[in-house]
Amino acid sequence: MLDDPEQDYQLGSAFDEVGFVKEEVDIFLAHIGPLPPVVRLEGLVIEESTRANVGEIAETKMQAFSSSDDQPPAEELKRQTKRHLTELEGTGRGMLARLFNDPAGMICWYDDPVDIWTNLLGIRKIYRGLGIGRALLHWLLIDSYERGCRSVLINVMKENTGAIQLYKRLGFSDQVYWRQHYLSPWQSLPDD
Repeated sequence: MLDDPEQDYQLGSAFDEVGFVKEEVDIFLAHIGPLPPVVRLEGLVIEESTRANVGEIAETKMQAFSSSDDQPPAEELKRQTKRHLTELEGTGRGMLARLFNDPAGMICWYDDPVDIWTNLLGIRKIYRGLGIGRALLHWLLIDSYERGCRSVLINVMKENTGAIQLYKRLGFSDQVYWRQHYLSPWQSLPDD
């Protein structure tokens, strides 16, 4: 990954020449303002990610990012669950939002004593627009600042303008970090 647009400008053409493929550009926004107002939704419960609910978090993530409430493919669900379990053994953390006990959304981040690196926020399509994403971010901001963290950063693709606008309304600042993902030729080959 390249973390600077100038580096990408200088090195990108060389990567292209040897077969690397640009995947996507991510940006990080940092929370710098006051806390957003608390969202109170009847029936909303937010719980920490644990070994007991990690499968539900993986399934909710997959449904949120596919915009489908269909049951995800079993093998991919197993892989995503295992990935999240591995992250929990390190600095990865997460929260599951339930609305009337139905998994509705999730947020995942990497814990650090200084900065919180939020890498996933997803709400199932049928629950979007109710304030669940705002509630998850609000909980994360309060928890992070109470622990003395300096900032909460959130990762978003630059094309996701709707999410960027939401994050800015919640007090996140303009782009503070930039990444250009490149896939090497052997990473971009389809699986056999």
